[in-house]
Amino acid sequence: MRYTEFIDGAVALDSAQERELFRKLDAGAIADAVLEGYFVAAVPASETELRKISDDGAAARQVLWRYMLALVLTQARQAAVTYRCSVEDFIQAGCIGLGEAIDRYDERRGARFSTVAWTWIRRRIGEEAVRLSGARSRAVMREAAEVARVEEELTARWQRVPSSNAIAAQMGKDVMWVEKRRVECWEVETSFFEQMAVVHTCCDEPESGLISLLTGQERRIVEMRHGFHGEPMTITAVADKLGLSASNARRIEHRALARLRRHLQRVVAA
Repeated sequence: MRYTEFIDGAVALDSAQERELFRKLDAGAIADAVLEGYFVAAVPASETELRKISDDGAAARQVLWRYMLALVLTQARQAAVTYRCSVEDFIQAGCIGLGEAIDRYDERRGARFSTVAWTWIRRRIGEEAVRLSGARSRAVMREAAEVARVEEELTARWQRVPSSNAIAAQMGKDVMWVEKRRVECWEVETSFFEQMAVVHTCCDEPESGLISLLTGQERRIVEMRHGFHGEPMTITAVADKLGLSASNARRIEHRALARLRRHLQRVVAA
């Protein structure tokens, strides 16, 4: 089964649904431990009841994978264009990050799972990009791991992915130092693509999502740059296709993304 077939028809989850799924996931893990003899249930439960709880936990995990795999595909495709490597390598790395996010997530800390998952997916894809490019040193990887740890802490505290400026302020480092070790695969605003990827993949009519706010060249450039109708294209390829200079195409893209960010900020504020 292809990745796109697995996520086809997946429904976007709200925060309450995320919490319910993780409660089922935790209950399933406890039921598995009781069935295997690691724990004794505090409340008497039959084997049939425990297996039902375990099955519900497994089903919850599959729903979470279907829901979030769209973010893995979005980041992997962008990284493949940036580094000119196989998208499959980045998808595998992103799936590792998603699995870690599911195992590590604690809904009691307040952050949305989609926000936490985005951070872990990007981290593993970034590490894969470093590995494929051969630019690996122990010192840099230790420093990158420290930056990732601070990013994870701030994400949980603020319930959004922090900027490089915020991470630099927390660590007492220069912003450029942080950005070099953050191993970002591409320059995008997380708040935009985190929602855009889910809207585009999970809706029957993608035009009903955020992209419908754009028209003309702005919409065409964003769609081509970020793979709405095929593989993502570089800014140079987009410019050639539309008969623009690369600088003009980049300026139009930045203007379009700024428009979408302002819309999302108004939605969040409301």
